[in-house]
Amino acid sequence: MAAIRERPFLVDEAFGQIIRLVGHDLRNKLSVMQNSTYFLNMKVGGQNEKLAKHLGILLREINQSNRIVLNLMDLAAPKTPKPALVELNPLIQQTLEQVPPPEGAILKTMLAAELPPVQADGEQLGRALENILLFQYAALRPGDTLRVISRAAGAKVYVELVDSGPGLAKEQVARLFELQPGEGPIALQMGLVVARQLIALNKGQLEVESRLGLGTRFSIILPLSPAG
Repeated sequence: MAAIRERPFLVDEAFGQIIRLVGHDLRNKLSVMQNSTYFLNMKVGGQNEKLAKHLGILLREINQSNRIVLNLMDLAAPKTPKPALVELNPLIQQTLEQVPPPEGAILKTMLAAELPPVQADGEQLGRALENILLFQYAALRPGDTLRVISRAAGAKVYVELVDSGPGLAKEQVARLFELQPGEGPIALQMGLVVARQLIALNKGQLEVESRLGLGTRFSIILPLSPAG
C-alpha cells in the first residue's frame, strides 16, 4: 500500500484568488438555477412524467457542475480549516445519503460502534469523502460492492472505502494525482486531488491500494483528538 503524501497542488496566489472569486459568482448563478428547477418540479413536475424526468436530469447536472466549481476553487485556493470536534460516523452516513451508489452496485457499511471524535473541519472532511466516493462509484459495475469501514487503532482513526470494482494498474495508481489530460475523467481526478489536499489540511493522510481486476481501497487516516 502506498501512502499519498506528495506536496499539494500549487497555483499562483493571485490567480488562485481570481479563480475563487469567479467560482463564487458561478456558484451563485448555479444556486439560482437550482432553485428555479426545484420550483418548476414542484409546480408542474408531477403533472408530466417526461418533464419530471428531464427536470431531475437538470438538477443532477446543476449539482455536478456546482461540485466541479467548488473543487476547482479548493484546488486553486483552499480555505483554512475551521477545526472542531467531529463525530465521523454521522458524517459518513450523511455523505452516503447525499451520494447514493450507481444502480446495481451494493453499498455496505461497517462502522465502529464507539468511534472517538477527531479535531477537524467537518465540511472539508465530508467533501473529501464525497469526492472519493464519486471516483469509486464511477468504476463500479452492477453487482460490485463498496464497503465503507470506520475504526480506531492506536492514536488514529481510519475511514476505509473498499470496492470490488475493476481496480487499477500500478501505472494508473502512480499517475492518479497528477491531473494529466487523457488519464480518465478529469473532473473525477480533480476531485481526488482536492480530497487529498483537504485531508492533508486537516492533519490527515490518504492512502490508496489497488490491484487490476480485484478492486481499490482508499484509506483516510486522521489523528485522534486529544479530547478523544
